[in-house]
Amino acid sequence: MKSKTSTCSVQTPVLKRAVSAILFFSCIFSFTNCRKEAAAVNVQETAVSSESNNIFTGINFGAQTGESKKDDNITLYNMMGVNYIRWEISLKDFTGYNDAVDTYAAKGYKILMNLNYDNARNANGTSSPKPFPTDMVAYTTLLQNVLNKYKPEIAVIENEAWNNAYHTGPIEDYITEITTAVNVCKQYGVKVADSGLGVRYAQQVMNGYTWYTDPSYIETKKMIDAFKTMGLDYINIHVIVPFGTLDNPNIFPSDLVEPVANYLRTYTGKQVICNEYNQTNQSATLMQGAVTAFVAGGYKYMIARSNKGGVGQAQPLYTKSGSVFSLTTIGATFRDAIK
Repeated sequence: MKSKTSTCSVQTPVLKRAVSAILFFSCIFSFTNCRKEAAAVNVQETAVSSESNNIFTGINFGAQTGESKKDDNITLYNMMGVNYIRWEISLKDFTGYNDAVDTYAAKGYKILMNLNYDNARNANGTSSPKPFPTDMVAYTTLLQNVLNKYKPEIAVIENEAWNNAYHTGPIEDYITEITTAVNVCKQYGVKVADSGLGVRYAQQVMNGYTWYTDPSYIETKKMIDAFKTMGLDYINIHVIVPFGTLDNPNIFPSDLVEPVANYLRTYTGKQVICNEYNQTNQSATLMQGAVTAFVAGGYKYMIARSNKGGVGQAQPLYTKSGSVFSLTTIGATFRDAIK
């Protein structure tokens, strides 16, 4: 896969298997870095400005856009004032270079890079779930092929391992995969994050819902337990708000990203990031509240994601008329909030 825009997660969190409507909605109420070769492209240390591009100490803000032209994405990154971006590479499709990564690295952008074993999307954008790798010798070779070329800011291993829109197979296979990835990345000096826990499932684990039988919850708990003893650098969280009709559309939930981050740091001893923040409306106060909450929660990175929208889907951070881009309400609010 060459110069492919990152489409790691274009849907709201998907439940692994069907659960009863009563159980599902009752739960919603209750949880209201790689010096292997000199030729390697370092996409960590060539930032276009200082270490942090915002006034908030300790947190780095970024964006994920969806344009097919690299220059268009660069225009949007500049409009939002971000130096950190999210991109993906499919290990099985990697042929020795990724044109987009080469371009963005040359421009000084720091890349939180999803390293996916296989491409879980069809050409038309629909999901095509793929199994986790089980041959760790072959997987190691594929991962090394990328790390011999690129040194990302963070290697994010897969996308939403709990989400059956992208993956098949037992979560134990993913735990084996990420354990291997951590060991390989450490040899290259690359920091590692997991695929992105659904914040609502992480919240349920935090709240001790031992009775809950949803497979995605069970898999989330297994991953959190495994991460505790793993050499992982960051626990990654994916967030979407408002979630259904029960969330206030204009107020960011006080019981979500901050307490979940505090719980994960305490339980696993790992720092926390969010490489995907989705907002399903254009509320400026909700976006401002989100930025404030991620700062208060001590997150090391927050990546705001732009999508084309739709019912229950992430809304766009920008619009395009002809060749002219404009930031939407939440895009402009995000830009202003992180200055």
